[in-house]
Amino acid sequence: KSLNVQAFKKGPDYIDPIWLSQASGNPCYNLDFYNMSEDEITQLYGQYASNSDITIIEGNKGLYDGMNVTGGD
Repeated sequence: KSLNVQAFKKGPDYIDPIWLSQASGNPCYNLDFYNMSEDEITQLYGQYASNSDITIIEGNKGLYDGMNVTGGD
C-alpha cells in the first residue's frame, strides 16, 4: 500500500532529518521542545500531519517520559 508518510524529529539534529526525509519522501520537521512553545509544536505538527496518511516521530528518552529536573538520568 502506498502511504503519504510525514516524518518529524524530536530536538535539533541535522543528520537524522536527512535520513527521515529520504525514507518518507517528504521533508522532515524538527519538534524542538527547548526552543519552541507547545503551541508552535502543535501548529507545526498539525500543519504537516494533516496532509499525510501516517506520521512518524523519531525521538529519544524524554519525549514521553518528561524531563528530569534534577539533572540525573
